[in-house]
Amino acid sequence: MTTFSLSRLFAAIYPEAVDIAAILTSTNWRQVVTENTHRQQHVAAEIGRRISQPNYYPYQPPQPDDDQPPTDPVIR
Repeated sequence: MTTFSLSRLFAAIYPEAVDIAAILTSTNWRQVVTENTHRQQHVAAEIGRRISQPNYYPYQPPQPDDDQPPTDPVIR
């Protein structure tokens, strides 16, 4: 008798997550990520290759401009 876990179910439904997890847990790829920003693009390209999205690039939210005053309504 085979027992199914939630992890196995998610792996069957989301195989891309398994592919990305393999990269994130690889010591070789972790080393590449920590080297510099240019090398991080290699990791993004590898993720895109593994999930069949060759133009994949992770979303990067806009960074706040340090010269601008805060726009939140909190009184300082």
